[in-house]
Amino acid sequence: NDTSVKYVNGQAVIPTPKRFVYPIDRDYGILKRNPNNYTVRFRLIDELVEANRYVEAEQQLQFLSEKGIEPNRVAELIVAVTAKKDSLNQIKIAEYTEKIKTDPTNKKMVLELAKYYAGLIDYDSALDLLNEYLNRVPGTNPEVRFLVAKYSAWNTDFDKADEEIKTLLYSEPNNLEYQLLQGQISVWAVRDLDEARGYLQNVLNHEPKNIYAIVGMSTLEAWEKNFEESKKYLDIAKSLEPNSSIVSATEQFYERALSANEGLKIMQIRSDAGQLAMNRDYEGAVAKYDEYLSKITAPTRQELLEYADILFAAKYYDKAVSTYDQILLDGDDFDVSLLRARAQLYTNDSTAALNKLILLAEQKPESYEANLYLADAYSRMEEYDEARDIYETMLEPSDDPNSVKLDSTQINTINARMGWLPRGSSINDLFVTFPSYMALNPSGTYFSDNQDFSFNKIGVGLQLGVTSFLSAGVRYDRTHLQTSLWNVDLNSFKGQLMFRFSDYVTTTLGFGSQRDLAGNERGTTEIIFKAEDPKEYSLIASYQNDDARVILLSPNLIGFTNYSVDMYSINGLYTPSEEVKLSGFYHYGSISDGNLFNDLQLRIGKKFYKNTFIGYEYAYANYKFDNPLYYTPQGYDSHSLWGEWTAKNTAKLKLNFGGKIGYAPSVNYVLREAWGEIYYQPIPYFTLNGRIGGSSSFREGTGYNSLSIALSAYWTFY
Repeated sequence: NDTSVKYVNGQAVIPTPKRFVYPIDRDYGILKRNPNNYTVRFRLIDELVEANRYVEAEQQLQFLSEKGIEPNRVAELIVAVTAKKDSLNQIKIAEYTEKIKTDPTNKKMVLELAKYYAGLIDYDSALDLLNEYLNRVPGTNPEVRFLVAKYSAWNTDFDKADEEIKTLLYSEPNNLEYQLLQGQISVWAVRDLDEARGYLQNVLNHEPKNIYAIVGMSTLEAWEKNFEESKKYLDIAKSLEPNSSIVSATEQFYERALSANEGLKIMQIRSDAGQLAMNRDYEGAVAKYDEYLSKITAPTRQELLEYADILFAAKYYDKAVSTYDQILLDGDDFDVSLLRARAQLYTNDSTAALNKLILLAEQKPESYEANLYLADAYSRMEEYDEARDIYETMLEPSDDPNSVKLDSTQINTINARMGWLPRGSSINDLFVTFPSYMALNPSGTYFSDNQDFSFNKIGVGLQLGVTSFLSAGVRYDRTHLQTSLWNVDLNSFKGQLMFRFSDYVTTTLGFGSQRDLAGNERGTTEIIFKAEDPKEYSLIASYQNDDARVILLSPNLIGFTNYSVDMYSINGLYTPSEEVKLSGFYHYGSISDGNLFNDLQLRIGKKFYKNTFIGYEYAYANYKFDNPLYYTPQGYDSHSLWGEWTAKNTAKLKLNFGGKIGYAPSVNYVLREAWGEIYYQPIPYFTLNGRIGGSSSFREGTGYNSLSIALSAYWTFY
């Protein structure tokens, strides 16, 4: 060293000797500042091997291997380092084994020999040695027992490890080394994670830079899917020891756990789509499956089949066809071709679908589905004789192996489809199929208010299917109107005809008479036009001529038999998307006293939560002139906030709840309304519908409250 005296500004300066730094420490310092200095890292490995620090050398080689640095050189070094480490361990094992033979209770030699066994990953031999010592030497022996706990954990015998470390903690509950190992064991075994958190946090409170506690907390948070917290601990570990193989392994576990969690989330989307389809919410199922497909790269054949089936159920026929085409790119498949043809039948290319189904039925004449879809295709194209021939052929018993073999369910399906086919080319055809169905429709309604009026009606209807497009029915209703001073009973009988123009469009005509107990009689008329697709829109236009007492619901009108109402109504509902709903109604009425009325309601709503719509309502009502016998608002309008919640929506049960709160400026009054409704199908062909509602508004200069209840059933039994 240069020990000469130097002078600065006339002052003697004695140089400070440089502190000696070991090469290994020097290179660790360089790598901490620059982890990507691979030249220094290779030099460090050589230095570690020279010092017999093989475990650290292996950690450095693992780091290089994961980074893909000079793989051939790293592979050669791994072999060389492992050989040297094993050779040294074997030498030490032989040396200490001989020593222990002469002094088996020498704890220091037992601990050293156990560590060399562990260096060879021979935990069984290490544990045998330590347990043998514990049997020979009574007492707690914490150092020996601690190694038993550690090596048992490394040997994945977590029960034994847990038992030993708990024994030590019972003796020394504040020992941080014991707390750390207990926390690690729980994390590795993925159990008692809350207890593990407490131990690891306590270690970090005393030793904030304890790398083992930090990576333990990172792993624990990853197990519990707290990935932000896990990443925080991982970043701390990387900043403290960026070259550590333990930190590297923890990072890999974090990334795998994060990826697996994302995979589970994606699979849950698919599961949700399936559940929505089971509940017949096919629009929602399509949206969910679209979301699922957007998150994966290559859908499987099964996934595409599921998607196509949901598209078909949602009536996205063109998209279903293109999805089946995607599946068929991998090769021809009879079943997929059959499903494709079925979907194509409902597109603008139904002729091509029919031709394909003819070929498929010829290819496999024993196929129930091919023949069924072919008959359906003929029926859809109004070639009913051809459809009927196929159905009848399928029903004929035959020993021909190429004939369709049917079970009872399939026989019932075919019979039902044959019943749907229109007949009528002869009178005999009509009598053969009449009635195509029979249905009973009992119902009951109750209404009461706080202005001394109540109303209840019970009745039953019978419908008969005449042809595929015509139904006939009769209905009887008994209505009871009551006030504190007066009550009236009305009996009505009505005949009905319903014309079905398509699956979406029907018209119903009803004509009948009404009679009270005093013998007063009058005619009633009802005409209803309905066009609806339940998933998208509904439009109902109607005309009704009836007794004013059952329409205007006024206590003052109950004794008047000469008042009638002609009412024209339009009710509409349109859902342009899953998120938006538009609805409303308009009633125009003409009363026999010359009065006219208008009643309007318009609504717009948006889905804010799952199965919940909230929106705005505007309502307006006006009568031509005032009549004290019934309620006649003049220029009455209101503005309300409304909401609807679908609590349950399955094929068998639907539960809806709703309400509104609003303000009527013309009368300076706050309006309220709440209701609930249920649809329930306990058994096939039998449904129950119910609704209950209460409202509060303003009428005749005071608050007006009313309650209404309706219940009906529909039973198709033939």
